[in-house]
Amino acid sequence: MKYLLLDYQVIYEDGDGIQGTTPYRGENSDIKSLVAFIKSYYAGSRPYFDEDITIDILKEYSSAKDWITDVKDTDGYRYLRSINNFGGDVLSEFYPDEA
Repeated sequence: MKYLLLDYQVIYEDGDGIQGTTPYRGENSDIKSLVAFIKSYYAGSRPYFDEDITIDILKEYSSAKDWITDVKDTDGYRYLRSINNFGGDVLSEFYPDEA
């Protein structure tokens, strides 16, 4: 499993855009997997081209505990957790009182 902290930006066809920082965990950390993640959770339905999604890996974590410790109090983590309990299993394992 890969544990990352990402900066992302999506520029829409009309020139507007969004950007942010988000935690990521998944089997792969290749650009195709990261773009698919941003498309799934952040890009929305406005028209854009895949090449207009930019992603920078801010940090790669060697352990799930280090990752959850860094990201559990971020807006990105709280947003993802509210959608599908993203990382809830990791939070429960290391911080059961906060799960």
